[in-house]
Amino acid sequence: MDSPKTMYDTAAKEMLMLATRDSDHHQEHLLGLFKWRQETHLCRFSTPYPEKPYILSIHKIASGLDPHLTKSLRNQSHMPVFKVHPKVEFLGKNYLLGLASDMLILLSGEDIVYCLVHPKKGVDASYRSGTDTMDLGTP
Repeated sequence: MDSPKTMYDTAAKEMLMLATRDSDHHQEHLLGLFKWRQETHLCRFSTPYPEKPYILSIHKIASGLDPHLTKSLRNQSHMPVFKVHPKVEFLGKNYLLGLASDMLILLSGEDIVYCLVHPKKGVDASYRSGTDTMDLGTP
């Protein structure tokens, strides 16, 4: 019988393989761990606006990861870990958030308008700006 560590390592390896083989995964996408409140999420992210590198486009792959699985993922891939501000509603699947220091926060109104005026491939109205009542389709 395999040890628990071996089982978590195997699960992490499979999860990483599936995440990178997903048809929505592109070369410019990176994988990261996003900590929100007491949960950890595996997400695919990119910076769709080179002129605004603090704006992250985030797509959740897996939610509520077990701490041991999280540790195995970090050990295998050395992916970055981001903190999402606890007041951001991080319950959906797709987000546009701003990176301020070491914390992901809501975009400013100016940044939301910028994203609407300069649409990017892979970032559409389904990407939320971090609240349940406001998404990019309704600034």
